[in-house]
Amino acid sequence: MSNPPATMLWRRERFTISAEGTTNTRVHSAEGKSVLEVTPMSDRDFGRYNCTARNNIGVRYQEFILAQADVPSSPYSVRLSAVSQRLATVTFMKPDSHGGVPISFYLVQYKDVGSQEWRDVKSHSIQTTVVLTALEPNTTYEVRVAAVNGKGQGEFSHTESFQTLPIREFTLCLTPHTASFQTLPIREFTLCLTPTHS
Repeated sequence: MSNPPATMLWRRERFTISAEGTTNTRVHSAEGKSVLEVTPMSDRDFGRYNCTARNNIGVRYQEFILAQADVPSSPYSVRLSAVSQRLATVTFMKPDSHGGVPISFYLVQYKDVGSQEWRDVKSHSIQTTVVLTALEPNTTYEVRVAAVNGKGQGEFSHTESFQTLPIREFTLCLTPHTASFQTLPIREFTLCLTPTHS
């Protein structure tokens, strides 16, 4: 906005954009205010636009760059922690580029190394930590991560491998003991749990 009111002139490269606009550009003007609306229809519509505002105090020039949106680059530094028999926590660094459109969520894919089918888990919003659940014990998995924005899904990260922990087995020992109380025999058992070493 300007005070006193200014005349506004929009340009694309060396060409002036008329107040009536074109098929894909419109100029919205109000007192002391001007907004250029661009609906890109081809690659030529992206680039530099500038606005010149002039009143009796002076001239102000402002340049704007309309960049084409792209999918995000891939997340990196995928790490696994808190791996147990059934759970694993995946953490990663956000991509270097969001593609000009905010990231909506991250897609974490994982699979058993013997399988061809990836299973999908979406992050909560843009959190860079995801917990994998319902894993099989003593199993090697592969995991990868991609970022998703309004333009689409970016490339996956490098695939990382991890192995869930085995379930510990125990041997059950029952040792009978006899005791008497009045005339009725009572049987008691002692329970021994011994871990089996793999």
